[in-house]
Amino acid sequence: MRVILVNPCLCGDTVQRLGPITGNLFYNSAPLGLGYLAAVLERKNHDVKIIDAPVEGLSIAGVIERIADSPADIVGITTHTISALSAYELARQIRNKFPGVKIVAGGPHITSNPHELLEHPELDVAVLGEGEVTFEELAQAFEDGRDLAGIKGLAYNRGGKVFFTPQREFIS
Repeated sequence: MRVILVNPCLCGDTVQRLGPITGNLFYNSAPLGLGYLAAVLERKNHDVKIIDAPVEGLSIAGVIERIADSPADIVGITTHTISALSAYELARQIRNKFPGVKIVAGGPHITSNPHELLEHPELDVAVLGEGEVTFEELAQAFEDGRDLAGIKGLAYNRGGKVFFTPQREFIS
């Protein structure tokens, strides 16, 4: 599978409310979670790219252009509360431009607020908690066309109701 993992920008109102100093302080290190996911997926022979929008100075439109240049089967978007609105808008625009792409949300915000899936039908699924094993199994299920119900650590919206699979154990 071709996978793109995205650290979304701080866009629009969020940047104006934070100011440039605080906005830059938030992104003072590489998105390690995306790096961990990429390493796990690459070990299973998936083609993985990371787009770090804040570091690369990319807007939502810029991220969309990068995805168009390197088509993906799955786009994973990390969600932090500070960038959740940008993440959801990015997902909406990805869904509009690339309707066949699977869109996966992960990270601390969606893990703490999984019922937001009801407000964002553009998201196919959310990975809750530590995502390395869950995302690896999810990518394989997408590739094989299998049901997601047997994968621990997921939430997904079906018919206006959020369904949860059993919680994934912590990685030891």
